[in-house]
Amino acid sequence: MPNRSNIDAPITLVGFGRSGSSLLSNVFGRHPDFQFVGETTNLIFGSWYAVEYSAGNIPALQERYRFVPEDERAGRVVRETFLTCFPDSRRYWFHKPIGVPTTVVARFDQTQWSDAAEWFWKVMHISFPKGKFFTLLRNPCDIVLSGKAYWGYDELTMWWALGYMAYLLAHPASPIEYAISYDSLVRNSEEEMYKLFTYLDIPFHREMLSAFSDMYAVAQDRAKSRPGVMTRRDQWSQLDPSHAKPLYIESLTTLFRKHGQEFELPDHFSGDRQPAPAASEPSAALIDAPTSLEQRQATEIHHRNQTLERLHLEYTKKALEKERKFYNIRLEDRQRIVELERLKLRIFESESKRRQRDSLEQLGVIERQRRWIKELVRGNTWWQEQAVLWRAEAERLTRAIHSQQNGIAGLDLDAARAAEQRAYLQAEQAYNEDFDTPDDSARAPTRPAGRQLTQRILRRAKRDLTRYAGRLRWSLRRFVSRQRS
Repeated sequence: MPNRSNIDAPITLVGFGRSGSSLLSNVFGRHPDFQFVGETTNLIFGSWYAVEYSAGNIPALQERYRFVPEDERAGRVVRETFLTCFPDSRRYWFHKPIGVPTTVVARFDQTQWSDAAEWFWKVMHISFPKGKFFTLLRNPCDIVLSGKAYWGYDELTMWWALGYMAYLLAHPASPIEYAISYDSLVRNSEEEMYKLFTYLDIPFHREMLSAFSDMYAVAQDRAKSRPGVMTRRDQWSQLDPSHAKPLYIESLTTLFRKHGQEFELPDHFSGDRQPAPAASEPSAALIDAPTSLEQRQATEIHHRNQTLERLHLEYTKKALEKERKFYNIRLEDRQRIVELERLKLRIFESESKRRQRDSLEQLGVIERQRRWIKELVRGNTWWQEQAVLWRAEAERLTRAIHSQQNGIAGLDLDAARAAEQRAYLQAEQAYNEDFDTPDDSARAPTRPAGRQLTQRILRRAKRDLTRYAGRLRWSLRRFVSRQRS
């Protein structure tokens, strides 16, 4: 039965009452995967019509910045009504919206059968977009006689209902492509049901055939009849051919021929009948109505009420269209504003990225300059350290040379210097004494050859360090000038 997975895909029998629909309902009811929910004509069209008629008095439905069309909204209401009334978890569900809906009769007058058919099938299509539809055809004379016996309707009402329903079923908007003959269904039950379930693409179960052993919705005059009696041919002579308007017979003939079938009429129907009216009648009360003043006034009031209702619906529809139009304009303006904001944001982001990229490039240049400066400082420090090491090494080498020289001569350097100084002073004193030179002569200092060598090495190292530092400073100035340019 209806659930969220199959609510929009029912198996639907659309047709006439008293045509064998109860028999088919029991057949589907005995299928293990089916649930039958009854005659749903007024449940479907009443729910739809309530939403449609209230469209101007209730707020419009909006979802994700758009208006939900009223037809879609009404279809949702119909489906939710079924889910609320008939919750079940079975795989399939079956219903039979048979007969002309009362809302169709109330809304459309005798000149609007075509509009009624379009509205009828629009409701069925939108409410059940994935549904599968078929119909059941029985001789109209049998249906009229059965309806008179079961419901107590007069022949005129029955022929009008048959003609109206046949017009709906034969209309180009109708999705019905499969029709079962009631006579064939009773004679060849298994074969016809197998064909039907093959068309519906549903597994066939033989236990469904047990439904053909019973009788359903039997009229009072047929209570003692047995299964297998398919026609009331013996009562056809009781029918009044004047009630079978040519328009009704034409609609029924079109429907039967559309599905490759024919139906037979009594012999006394072949005589002269009343000509078909210019348009179809909406209800039995308007057919051959009395010409009394009260009846004419009632008819006029009925027509005026239908006109007012139609005008109200047209006004509501136009108002909703204008409201949707203005809403769409506002929505388009809002979308344009959003697009402009997005464009502005993209421009700002691109500008920010460009500035960030330029900043990163400048930071990279500064970082490279810092690394160059660090390299220069480290090089200068290294050269200074090397100069100290060279100086220490030169002094060490000088001392080693002196030590080697002293070792070769077998003399102590300090003792040799002291002896040399004393000898020099003694020689100077002797000279002064011999030549009467003054005693204030300055001592001439001695410069060992090893110290002079050390000083030459240090001067050369300082000169090389100065040249390298100058070259580094020149390279740095040139690099900075290029970056600035």
